[in-house]
Amino acid sequence: MTLAIRLTQEENLVAAKIPPYADLLNQVSATNEQQDYEKAIDLLDEDIANRTPDEQRKALKISGLMSVLVASKKLKRAISTIDDYDLQDDPALRRISAALSEWLSKNLVVE
Repeated sequence: MTLAIRLTQEENLVAAKIPPYADLLNQVSATNEQQDYEKAIDLLDEDIANRTPDEQRKALKISGLMSVLVASKKLKRAISTIDDYDLQDDPALRRISAALSEWLSKNLVVE
């Protein structure tokens, strides 16, 4: 019986540390306004296992899309650096960037 009480107390402690989903979205929105997208992704991925299946699905979807956008931004920065400093061109990097841009334009609906 003592083990059951202790496990319940530990679960309650974990639950108390996890912000409600609405609060999580507010934190992510505030972080996005500061343009700290990687921190927003970390917030979404944090404690994901302790959320409801619906919350997990939504958080992972947002996190995944944000990760793609961050990657796209980094690729564009790399290509810009190549162009700005007249560095040796990297055709593979340009193909990856073009494919990612094409995927984003086809699959990302911004409302």
